[in-house]
Amino acid sequence: MVTFSCRMIHYIDSSTSVHRRRFVSAKFFPAPFNSMKMSTLFRATVATVVAIVAMLSSSSAAPRLAGMDGITITSQSARSSTVTVRPRWNRWDTIVHDGGQYLVPTATDVSLRQSPDGRRIQWVRYVNIPVTGDVQSASIQTSNFTTRILDLPLRSDPPRHGAVDRTLSERVQVVETGYSRRTPIVTVAVVLAESDGRTTTLIESAFFVVDHNVQRVAKKFGVDDVQADDQRLPHVARFFIEREGIYRISADELRNLGGPTDAAGASSIRIFGIGGRELAERVPTREDNVLNEIPVIVRTQQDGSLRDVIFYASSTGGFDKDGQKVIHTINHYGNRSGYLLSWGNTAGKRAEMRQAAEAEATVRPTHVTGRIYQEEDITNLFTLGSGRRWLGRPIDNNGALTITTMLPNFRRVDTVRYRFCVAHRSSQRGVVSISDNGQTLAQRDLRGLSQEMYLDAFNDSVSGVLPASSLPMDGRSALRFSYQSNDRLGTGVLDWLEIAYPKAPQATDGEAEFWIDARVAGTYQVDIAGFSGDVFIFDVTDRAAPVLVENVSSTGNIAAFRETFAAGEQRRYFIASSLRSAQYEAITFPNLRSSPANTDIVVITHPGLLTSANEYAEYRRSLGELSVSVVTTSDVFTEFAYGQQDPLALRDYLSWAMTTWTKAPKYVLLWGDGHFDYRNISTGQISFVPTYQSFDAIG
Repeated sequence: MVTFSCRMIHYIDSSTSVHRRRFVSAKFFPAPFNSMKMSTLFRATVATVVAIVAMLSSSSAAPRLAGMDGITITSQSARSSTVTVRPRWNRWDTIVHDGGQYLVPTATDVSLRQSPDGRRIQWVRYVNIPVTGDVQSASIQTSNFTTRILDLPLRSDPPRHGAVDRTLSERVQVVETGYSRRTPIVTVAVVLAESDGRTTTLIESAFFVVDHNVQRVAKKFGVDDVQADDQRLPHVARFFIEREGIYRISADELRNLGGPTDAAGASSIRIFGIGGRELAERVPTREDNVLNEIPVIVRTQQDGSLRDVIFYASSTGGFDKDGQKVIHTINHYGNRSGYLLSWGNTAGKRAEMRQAAEAEATVRPTHVTGRIYQEEDITNLFTLGSGRRWLGRPIDNNGALTITTMLPNFRRVDTVRYRFCVAHRSSQRGVVSISDNGQTLAQRDLRGLSQEMYLDAFNDSVSGVLPASSLPMDGRSALRFSYQSNDRLGTGVLDWLEIAYPKAPQATDGEAEFWIDARVAGTYQVDIAGFSGDVFIFDVTDRAAPVLVENVSSTGNIAAFRETFAAGEQRRYFIASSLRSAQYEAITFPNLRSSPANTDIVVITHPGLLTSANEYAEYRRSLGELSVSVVTTSDVFTEFAYGQQDPLALRDYLSWAMTTWTKAPKYVLLWGDGHFDYRNISTGQISFVPTYQSFDAIG
């Protein structure tokens, strides 16, 4: 037997449906096995073998609560489940920090929740409860807790932007419903310990009943459940977007790709994408695990033949709504948004215009909200490199960093709002002070790094507000970040910045984009000047689902829309008369969804390692024990991530296989090494099979 020692395996935990990491030694290739053959198979650098633990058990088994110590389903019916929880902490450490004593719990599968001010802390465990039938809704019917009060507060890891849930939980609450493998589940969050900053309430036992309204599944899982014919794409071109805009595909461009330009054929033109976003962390259900179609405008000539196709496309970065907040997001896996252009199948999705509000306008804003951000990824949060988190420009100790930014179409009314994330690498306390054009904005104390924090840098966010009148007329923001620490080796870092400012509704180079932050309810009419020719207005609050909005202007160089807003509602609009173009590449679409492999082993590899992976597959087949299929990362990324690199596409492909193949896979082999630097910021090495990394390498 040949034994391979792998540094780490990544697997999907069947009880939690999340990726985890574990150090192992992997054994494979039972003897006899020719050593020269072994050398041939591994002549490319193939170092990581990954076993998907969720697939090792029978495909008909429900997700187990085993591994979730102390959690038991005591009784269950079609409409409810009774669950008891008796937490088993590995240990409780007591540490001294900044002159105070704190409790540090040590347990597995526990998540941190923290109030926005950081004072209240909860340790939460997520429990997946398997049920029989598709879950329509779920709620907690009753609950009872036995608690013990400890006289020390909980100590948390330091708050990290995007890594800590800032919303406190009820002691038990339904989080979501979905699927784990082939079984419907209800996910419940259970608080195991909580602290108010002075004492800690420890949950010794809990009892609760979950009501779940389910609908029986009438037929066997299969590809037909999700309309596989609609997902089979006979003709596809791939294209990438680096700049947001409204794009145009001409009839000539489509003809050069072999696409239809007649009226009948043009009806099948479709575009797919998710606006450059990363795939969702939550494992998709079989219904959700399909291509997302973008609505398009198809314009025709007088004879009915195709003139062009118009659609909105987004770059990877932008602002998104996160509950009641608007925050910027980036794609940690790539710098270009992937889209697919298809024709020759079913009729495509057409943009349906949202009609203007019939009521007279009650609000005619003279300024809207402009939002900009800057996030430079230069150095990894961890010195040795791990996780998706990167930091930006350094700030010398007792020095300063100045960043000058122009605020397009700035108006000196109202206020300018700022958000920052700053960090430092220092064993002692550090302070970052921030000003704009000499006006003091904010200051953030950063705690020193201590050994028990397991961090190479500490970061935190801070916000500030200035009157718009304090900035120059030209809208020039001159932010100054200064850093001081008693640690001579300490270094400050700017992670990212956001600015929301009053903006005149005016087009620049035939394009305008802005937010409406409705302070009062009413019918808003916004007039935007600076256009020429045909003008297209899209509501792009959801970049993956743009909505065409009616232009109520009767003047050629002005666009206008009239829409009803609730108080506090926020929407983003993109308007353009200047249309952009992209480079299109005809490809052979893999059609993995509609062509199930139905094999015991799935080998996923980089196209550059396909030959050796196929040789391994032939060897396994020759043993006559297990069936094997081989798929490339490029095919998986094309079909499950619209051509973008995203390790969650590998998960979604395997999730699809588990829930739709008539023969669910038992094993998966990732044939090729991978690393944490998805965008090759610090290394030029190929990541043959990209590994899943948590956001900050701690979670």
